[in-house]
Amino acid sequence: LSSSSAASDVYKRQVLACSWVQIEKKSEALFEIKGVKKRFGRYSVLDSINLAIQPGEIVGLLGPNGCGKTTTLRIAAGFAWPDTGQVILNGSPISPDQPKSRRSIGYLPERSPVYDSFNVARYLSFVASAHNMDRVQASDSIEYVLNAFDLELVKDRTIGHLSKGYKQRIGLAQALISKPKVLLLDEPTNGLDPRQLIEARKMIKLAAQDKAVIFSTHIVQEIEALCTRVVYLDKGILHPVPLKKSLPRDCVSITVDIVCAKIEVLRKLLPPLSRESKVTIVPLGDEKFNVSMTIRKEKQSDLIHLFSKHSLLESLQVDGSSLEETLIELIGEGGKL
Repeated sequence: LSSSSAASDVYKRQVLACSWVQIEKKSEALFEIKGVKKRFGRYSVLDSINLAIQPGEIVGLLGPNGCGKTTTLRIAAGFAWPDTGQVILNGSPISPDQPKSRRSIGYLPERSPVYDSFNVARYLSFVASAHNMDRVQASDSIEYVLNAFDLELVKDRTIGHLSKGYKQRIGLAQALISKPKVLLLDEPTNGLDPRQLIEARKMIKLAAQDKAVIFSTHIVQEIEALCTRVVYLDKGILHPVPLKKSLPRDCVSITVDIVCAKIEVLRKLLPPLSRESKVTIVPLGDEKFNVSMTIRKEKQSDLIHLFSKHSLLESLQVDGSSLEETLIELIGEGGKL
């Protein structure tokens, strides 16, 4: 019996171990840049950078011109070698000498790789053949990207005769034609007019729904509009940048501690003042509460008046930090980076 019990215990431990491994595997990042270094002569561009991305994440890659953003994306796309380190997709490393492994990565370089002499349909067909897609796969994928990016009406037009906005659409279409799991975008909105910019943002959000995305730019407003997470590349090192402080320029975050005997009154009166009708009220005991919400700046006086009328205001904190201000705090003179 003791032998049977011991064997049972061993079996249980093995089952638990297997279960733990499966759970861990599910939590692995879809796409990783791991310990990547890159030098050009004596100049160190990337110094052991690490980045892990889950499906559905749009990671903004910020940094000054010449800091190595394009080099990072070229290595991530498998078009350039790192000196050391790895790029990992679904747990497997990829490299420039393994073209098959790159089919799951869509890449839009800073200069959209379109051929001006081709018409749109012919160019997309050429890209599909470069991915070794059969006729059925190519036809389905071309139809999908033509519809997704509203290119159906211009599919027979010569690319060189189209606007920059359309060329950017075609660039995104070619990056997605192989239905990749990872999307790498290098300055995709650079040079677009305001209307084209809005359209490009919509298309990028549409494309990124189930993919791991790196969005490279030096324009802070684009990061605020699109990204779920931000990193800043400076002197070869990637620094995480907090997004939680990022607010529209006309808004502030208010946090107060109050004493209030009739909190239900405030529960009804505060949401209309909140930017998204969302108010967080945390009881602290003895009729004390912590209240936090985001409001438009012109509503601050109304809010203070409301608190003063219905409660005793003990403390007030106002935070109007934008991502741009957060970056200045991190990288400016005397900053943390």
